[in-house]
Order: sequence, then structure tokens, then C-alpha cells
Amino acid sequence: MTYKTSVEVNFECDRQAAYDALCYLGRYPEWNQGMIYISHTGPMYPGLRYQTRSRVLGQTNAAEIAVVNLVPGELVHLKSDSGLITFNAVFLLADREGGGSTVACRLAFEFHKAVLNLARGVIEDMANDRLRRDLTKLSVILRSEKVRGWFR
Repeated sequence: MTYKTSVEVNFECDRQAAYDALCYLGRYPEWNQGMIYISHTGPMYPGLRYQTRSRVLGQTNAAEIAVVNLVPGELVHLKSDSGLITFNAVFLLADREGGGSTVACRLAFEFHKAVLNLARGVIEDMANDRLRRDLTKLSVILRSEKVRGWFR
């Protein structure tokens, strides 16, 4: 069963700074809840495949993630076909009227354990909440630090 959710979070920084933060894997564990390991700690690039381990619903999810497409300042497309949860995530970035930017994430995901396919609404709400918390945490980090130079 495919679940879907989408979240939009406002950032006070410009969209290029938000994009740079999304593409810099070295600091993902600081804002991506449950991440306990990431194999690549530099910037993303199209075609990159990296491994992660995260805690999800009390279990460890080991996954390989592929960077499908990057459009600087506009789009980050990630996909994983392995692990407890497979997903397709597209982050769209836009300028916000009055300054700052928005990051919208469109996420489609599936569980590979049948018991988790029971409560569609609950699962989608949990994913939505987690995604919103992660992106909000990233926006707070970017607000509190000097944005340039954070990603290198």
C-alpha cells in the first residue's frame, strides 16, 4: 500500500541556502529525527547513492538512497527502493513573498511489513508530523547560524 503526505515549511533564509542545507548530508543527523548513520557526509550530486540507518517506529531501517535529480535552488529528488520503508521524496523550493523561502516535500512511501499497512490515516499523519518536525528543525538551525559556510 502506498502512503502519501506533503508538507510545506517556511524558512527565513533564501531558497538557495535552504537548498544547500538539504543537499549537505554531513549535518542530516542534526535535524533528521532518528538518523543514526549516513555513509556520505558531503554534498549530494545527481547519481549519488548513499546508505543510512534510522530509527522508525521502534525499528532500525537500513536503506540505500539515490539522488535522482537536483535543480539548484529549486528541487531535490530522492528515492529509496530498499529497507523497511521505500520512498520517493521530492523537495520543491520557492521564494516567499516578503522574504525567505518555502520548502515543500511531496512524499510517497511503502512499508515492507504487512502489519504496518493497517491504519492508513494514522501512518500518514505520523509521517506528516515527523517530516514537518524535521524541516522545522532545519529552518530553526538555519535561522540561528550563519548560513553561508554551514555546508562545506
